[in-house]
Amino acid sequence: MSSEQQIQNLIGRYTHYVDQARFDKIGDLFANGKIISPRNVIEGRKEVISQLSKNLQVYADGTLERRM
Repeated sequence: MSSEQQIQNLIGRYTHYVDQARFDKIGDLFANGKIISPRNVIEGRKEVISQLSKNLQVYADGTLERRM
């Protein structure tokens, strides 16, 4: 698999896991990486899961809150 295909696959898995509120799976994607934003650096699996769990609303049925 080419590097481009690997990146596309990673993006696809990430967006799928976000849509499904699967923070554990997103954490797995960043087990050896980090998310860098203008205000924060989130590094490693546990920190990614923790930050997503704190900052994203998940309903009782497991769906992620969507703001339009």
